[in-house]
Amino acid sequence: MTKYFTSKSDVPILVLSIFALLAAGVLSMVTMANKPEKVSADLAGNPYMAADMAAKDGIEAARWHIICHSRTEAGGLGTKYDINGATYKVEWGDLNTADSTVNVKSTGESRLPTNESYSLTMESKIKINNLPSHKSDIMTSYYDRNGVRQIVSR
Repeated sequence: MTKYFTSKSDVPILVLSIFALLAAGVLSMVTMANKPEKVSADLAGNPYMAADMAAKDGIEAARWHIICHSRTEAGGLGTKYDINGATYKVEWGDLNTADSTVNVKSTGESRLPTNESYSLTMESKIKINNLPSHKSDIMTSYYDRNGVRQIVSR
């Protein structure tokens, strides 16, 4: 066995590395197993909360897209599924360069098995910090294609 290792300290380091990897794997599995149950248990009978969470997640998705893709003009994302099973649709106006804010409108929708749906619309003004200097024309056509460029700036 010693012909595969270059020094005596390689074996303990290998054992500790394997133990650390197994511990990280167990912790990850426990974390992933616990969170969805808690979310679904809280939302099981509350479609209002699911729609509210989806609308909030839509605003955060807009913030991420604006910052990541240096969006200074209006755009939006078509209907996307939220982690809680609801959906959101989000749109935003042009960046106000005077105060680095953007008006965002997000609609969260939750459906019950009885085919009833609950919808909640949130409008928010978000502050954008640290826009990257790069600009992508490909992204412009993507955001325009969703057909949600008609937000009214306030």
